[in-house]
Amino acid sequence: MGRVKGFGLKRMAKKLSGMYPGVFGADFSANKRSLRSMGLKMESKIEFNKLAGEITVITKKVARQKQENEPTQAPVAAAPVVA
Repeated sequence: MGRVKGFGLKRMAKKLSGMYPGVFGADFSANKRSLRSMGLKMESKIEFNKLAGEITVITKKVARQKQENEPTQAPVAAAPVVA
C-alpha cells in the first residue's frame, strides 16, 4: 500500500493541474521541472516531490477517464455474400 498524502497537498495538486492543464503530463520528472520553472517554493524537497507525484496521478486519472468515455465505433457488419 502507498503512503497517505495530506488533504492540503491533494487540493493544491488539483488546483494547479486545473489552472495549467497543458503544462503537466504523465511524467513525474517533467512535472517536477514544470513546477520549478513556475517558481514554486515548498518547505521541503519531500513535499515538493509529493506534489509533483500527486499531479502525475491526477493527470493519468484524467487521461484514463477521457479514454474510457470516448465512444467506440461498432464494427461494421459485412454484407452477406450470395453465391
